Amino acid sequence: MSKRGGGSGSPGSRVRGQMSMASFLQRKIAPSNNETGVESKKRLFGDSATQPADTEYSIKKAKRAPSPTPTPTADSRMDVDVDVNSEEPSTPEPVFTSSHRVCANQEGLMVDSSPSDRAGNAMISSPDMCPPSTASSVSSNQSILSSPVAQQSPVARRRLLEALETEPDEGSPSTPTPTMYGSRGDRWSWLEDVRDEEGRRPGDPDYDPRTLYIPKSAWNGFSPFERQYWEIKCKHNDVILFFKKGKFYELYETDAQIGFREFNLKKTNRVNMSMVGVPEGSFGHWASKFVALGYKIGRVDQMETMGDKNKAGGKAACCQRELCKILTAGTLTDLDMIETSSAAYLMAIKEVYDSQGNSVRFGICAVDAATGQFLLTSFDDDCECTQLETALFQLKPKEIVVEKGVIRHSTMQLLKRCLGRPIVNAIKPDLEFLSHHGTQSFLDTQQYFGTAPWPESLQQASTDPALFSAIGACVWYLNQVKLDEELVSQRCFQMISLQEQGTVYVSGQTLSNLEILENNSDGSKQGTLLEQLDRTVSSFGGRLFRQWLCHPLRSTERIKDRYVALQDLGTGAGVEIRECLQQLLRGVPDLERLLSRIHADSLKRPLGVMYSNTEKRKIDMFCSVLNSFERTFAILQGKAPQWICELESSRLRALLTLDSDGGLFPDMRQTVDFFQNCFDREQTDKEGYFVPKQGVNEELDAASSRVVEIEEQLENMLMEIRREFKCPRIKFTHALNKAYQIEIPKSALPGGGRTPAGFELISQTKDVGRFTTEQCQLLVEEHDAATDRKELLMKDQLRQVLEQFDEHYVAWMHMVHILGELDCLCGLSMVCFSSGRNFCHPDIVDSEQPFLDLKECWHPCIRPGSLMSSDFIPNDIRLGLEDHSNVVLLTGPNMGGKSTLLRQACLATIMAQIGCFVPASSCRLSPVDRIFTRVGAQDRIMEGQSTFMIELQETSNILRHATKHSLVILDELGRGTSTFDGYSLAYAVIRHLASTIRCRTLFATHYHLLTDDIPTLGNISLYHMQCHVDSDKKEVLFLYKFLPGVCPKSYGLNVAYLAGIPAEVVELAEAKSAEFEDTVTAKSAWKTRCKLFCSLVQMSSLSDTSEEGIQQHLESVQGRLRSMDKECAST
Repeated sequence: MSKRGGGSGSPGSRVRGQMSMASFLQRKIAPSNNETGVESKKRLFGDSATQPADTEYSIKKAKRAPSPTPTPTADSRMDVDVDVNSEEPSTPEPVFTSSHRVCANQEGLMVDSSPSDRAGNAMISSPDMCPPSTASSVSSNQSILSSPVAQQSPVARRRLLEALETEPDEGSPSTPTPTMYGSRGDRWSWLEDVRDEEGRRPGDPDYDPRTLYIPKSAWNGFSPFERQYWEIKCKHNDVILFFKKGKFYELYETDAQIGFREFNLKKTNRVNMSMVGVPEGSFGHWASKFVALGYKIGRVDQMETMGDKNKAGGKAACCQRELCKILTAGTLTDLDMIETSSAAYLMAIKEVYDSQGNSVRFGICAVDAATGQFLLTSFDDDCECTQLETALFQLKPKEIVVEKGVIRHSTMQLLKRCLGRPIVNAIKPDLEFLSHHGTQSFLDTQQYFGTAPWPESLQQASTDPALFSAIGACVWYLNQVKLDEELVSQRCFQMISLQEQGTVYVSGQTLSNLEILENNSDGSKQGTLLEQLDRTVSSFGGRLFRQWLCHPLRSTERIKDRYVALQDLGTGAGVEIRECLQQLLRGVPDLERLLSRIHADSLKRPLGVMYSNTEKRKIDMFCSVLNSFERTFAILQGKAPQWICELESSRLRALLTLDSDGGLFPDMRQTVDFFQNCFDREQTDKEGYFVPKQGVNEELDAASSRVVEIEEQLENMLMEIRREFKCPRIKFTHALNKAYQIEIPKSALPGGGRTPAGFELISQTKDVGRFTTEQCQLLVEEHDAATDRKELLMKDQLRQVLEQFDEHYVAWMHMVHILGELDCLCGLSMVCFSSGRNFCHPDIVDSEQPFLDLKECWHPCIRPGSLMSSDFIPNDIRLGLEDHSNVVLLTGPNMGGKSTLLRQACLATIMAQIGCFVPASSCRLSPVDRIFTRVGAQDRIMEGQSTFMIELQETSNILRHATKHSLVILDELGRGTSTFDGYSLAYAVIRHLASTIRCRTLFATHYHLLTDDIPTLGNISLYHMQCHVDSDKKEVLFLYKFLPGVCPKSYGLNVAYLAGIPAEVVELAEAKSAEFEDTVTAKSAWKTRCKLFCSLVQMSSLSDTSEEGIQQHLESVQGRLRSMDKECAST
């Protein structure tokens, strides 16, 4: 609908006495003082105002801004905004929901396809399908149009129709009848009996929920608008379509049913389709709610208005619409829809395995859609997929892409175990999950990089078939959700390694066991090392710090320089430096994500019609980035030179110095100044669109000058007409969509109002006549053309400026990374010097003999001032020193603090090697290359793996990959099987660690018999967690002190009392325990005496068979026999 101008019409334009539509609305909308809402509606619509709530509308005065986050209620009404002068009137305003949810299958995975694994087990279930109501729908619009007011005149009816419907004929025919379609049930039967485009039903293993079968008979009965909708929906049946209608987004049929079911949104029937809708401005709010529930959201935008179509002479029944973007959990880019600052990765996994089914290689491509960063890696893995597990724990992807029918069942179970209920997209091999050659062809065809060469990392990845195939699958999926161009063209491809050179390998199991990134209870940050150490104030700084925790440093030089940087920022004048930097960073937006959005907005691509001011949002985003960089340079120019003189850290000095002065920070001051001054800020804020300054765009300057020139010619022409008619009241007026009409009072016209020679009458009133001339028409045509040219250039001006800005993307990102590193250093400095706890400066030493020396070490996750902190007992932990073995065998009572001590040793090591101070009185260590943990107990029933099997798999991984410089903790190995088997395995493992690998190891056990045999092995020390036992009261007092020696018992029955087990049960257990212990002790003593007797008679086995050697051997045997006799007598 074209824009209607103001002013009066010609004398015959209205029936005499009939008011204009605008006057009618102004008079009718406003109720009298005592009039109720219902009475007002009856006055406006007649009896139609008493229809049911789901078909009730109210017309409000233009222009009411819709609420950005409306809260729907079950009895909410749908309102219609009528703007007489608007180009596209509004549509109903209820809120709505989506179409198909990514469903949980029998394995607990969130999936949206239905492949089977190689064994034929169906891994993906069909999505929910909610059949539409079979009740006939009655159009609310028809109720309004049948009201007395609408029937009053064709003009009123037409304008009401235009106000209620963007496209008047989209609903024709208005009501389905048997002669038109047959019954509604027949027409929509294909939605009740759902099949994909190949006719397969959801139970079929090859069913594709992304497509929908629609019979030809249904296509023949669709209205033009319905045909447009179903043409998109049948190809994206697993996507909830937000369909743009004027100023609203609407959902139809199954999508509307889901909206009603999930959010209890108000549902109505428009013509033949169930519908819910939301205002354009609240799209992000509601789309994010659907995505949070696992749905895919499709945004279908209008690419033109009906006014545009009419101007272009189009005869199509409805506006052109396109599916512009699909939103999923792993592909969100709009900052308003992203709830956290953490990266949300989409990960494509290519698995290659041999004929025996053993996985031999993985290729992984992970992309953070919000920043446009692609992470690429490939690796050979073992049968337990420990490397893949580490990648999953480090990146925590929100969405996975795998090969349908190729990915193994065990790998799918690993995804579930590491990610909970991940959203898995199983796509067809080769056709969708592209092969190595398919990826090459696809990238060449799409021309993402134009004539420029591929990024170096992408070229390197092209030589790895598994990795390149994963890249192909990731890019193909991004292409399907309409994000490939804006992300791939950023060229942010980075090759990574799970154990990057110069960093510590922290396995996925270790990240989980130590609760470094998230806890094991609810998956949140509460109680984790990340929560305790992350004091960053910027979003990009927080993401970088997470990477620091996953990849601690091994280089003593880099670690020590971080120590010096923390010392600089935490003491003396450095405190002021830290506070100034943090104040700067607190006011900085998420620059990493904003730079990605600026790149996307700089691309040339068609944009949908938006009635909200999206350009202002882009301008605000651009200005926030410029202002952030401007404030940064102000500090670097003003205060930083003074700071640098006081800093000892070479890294910190380099970060705060411009590269033009020999530092690392890119000197982009002139570039920032150019963009700050390229547009008129005041005028831009006033107009709401980008207003460049004179001289920025020569083409735009020429077009603007031409418009001004023509306007001056029109003004000169008007002056001549005033002189000719000797009437200063002659002026230009704009009416009936025609500009520059010459309005002349009839009193000034010759001959009592005749049309002057050379003038053409357009319209007239009782007092004036409106005319044009041939010269005026030519000037107006030139003015319209020049104005259109100027508007076209103005529309593209912001994009051109953003494109210029994006040319420096690498430099901007380098600046952001430096700011992120400064943020991390400032945050760690606060932890070390402002947390209320004593932290020590670690002494890290390169040494061939690995060692760890912690004195009075605390668990870093115990907060100062908390209830636990007042009772926490610090401990000394010493491994690998001259007077201490590399391996400690730790015993102690249940709940005595063994597991806590093991974990705090690992966490303190990680803190020391990320460059942080340690919660201890002193800390010395040699760098650790890998950290392994084997703690806790769990089983995997669905995978047929017992607790004991999992223990052995994790232990096997440790024994195969640990080195001399690794740190290993094992907690109660062997408890998942019989006592004798468990004891034997524990003995063999600790012996291998002590004598073969010789790494730093803390080994906690309840097998007290180990303490008898271990001392003879060497390189193993015996320690215990101290406790005090009151045998009479049957109480154990835990002292939590880590001391040399052996704890005689585990005191499990005392814990049973604490746990509330009935006393009679515990007493029976005590009696049985004593009986069992006597039997075992007696058998053990007898076996030992037998062994000693054998050693007496097997003198030939002695290495020293001299008289002196034999005598020493006999004395040793006799001594052991006497001690055994004493022990037996005491028991």
